[in-house]
Amino acid sequence: MEEHRMLKAHDRVVVGISGGADSVCLFLLLSEYAKRVPLSLAAVHVNHGIRREAGEDARFVEELCREKGVPFLGICLGMQLLFDYSAEYGRHRGLGLIPGSVQPIRPLVPEGYKVPHMGWNGLNFPADREKSPLFRYVREGEHVYFVHSYAGTDCREHTIATAEYGPALTAAVARDNVYGVQFHPEKSGTVGLNILRAFCEL
Repeated sequence: MEEHRMLKAHDRVVVGISGGADSVCLFLLLSEYAKRVPLSLAAVHVNHGIRREAGEDARFVEELCREKGVPFLGICLGMQLLFDYSAEYGRHRGLGLIPGSVQPIRPLVPEGYKVPHMGWNGLNFPADREKSPLFRYVREGEHVYFVHSYAGTDCREHTIATAEYGPALTAAVARDNVYGVQFHPEKSGTVGLNILRAFCEL
């Protein structure tokens, strides 16, 4: 496929949110950093998941990440696609690059907390491991912007940041060269810019 040939030519791949102003903003920010490093970078936008004709896209992404070791960043829905499966509107298979599943946060958060979890929230890093290089320019407690009703679960081993919304919700995950963030760096001001900067420097 033409898009597969295009992606193979790049040093970094970002899977972001569905189209619109946020996608344009994200692409422009990443393109600017890519010119500084320098590196070549591809930004992909998704609506309801990567296409599944005979599993071709899923196999391609697996090859790109696992075999070629291309740094890969999933943002919001892009992060949720990395898990084994999602329970949003039924049970749907994910890419399986991060062990775990995507579940609704409504049963997890206390009564009175609004869903979706929308707004600014601080990042907390696991105390039992070294801080991820994705957050090399971010301090504990700095705030990023969230909009989500589902979150990654059963993924503690690969969780690199959480955000408290009643309980601690998965805010970011990583496994080898594959990274995912539930929040929106392109809406998160200087903190978000620093995270994109760090990804471009991986």
